[in-house]
Formats: sequence, structure tokens, C-alpha cells
Amino acid sequence: MTYFHTRDFDPDQPMIPSLPFMRKFKSYVGLSTSFAKFQKLLNNYDFVNMVEADKLIDWEKTRIFEL
Repeated sequence: MTYFHTRDFDPDQPMIPSLPFMRKFKSYVGLSTSFAKFQKLLNNYDFVNMVEADKLIDWEKTRIFEL
């Protein structure tokens, strides 16, 4: 499962100057190439939504982990 936010693909978003260095690094480095990497994932792999994934899983054979 994965989640993407629109800001993950926006290299022109305003930079927040007050963010700590590591947060800036994680938030802004690589934005210029992120959409191309996303397109590569879409081209190279098959994806399904949660409803389809639920149908594909054999829940009787799936191990359950107690936390």
C-alpha cells in the first residue's frame, strides 16, 4: 500500500525557511524527478485498488500477527 500527496510532485511549491534541515531535506530534495519516478512505477508494475486486493488475498491462508 502506498500514498502520495500532491506536494510530493510539486517542485515549485514554496519552501518553508523555518523547517529543520532534515525536514527540508526530506520534503524538498528530489522533487524535480519524483513524477518521472512515479511514472516508471506505473509503467513497470501492476496495481489494484483495495477492493480488488481484498478479492485476491486468500484470508484463510494469511498469517495473523498480534501486536
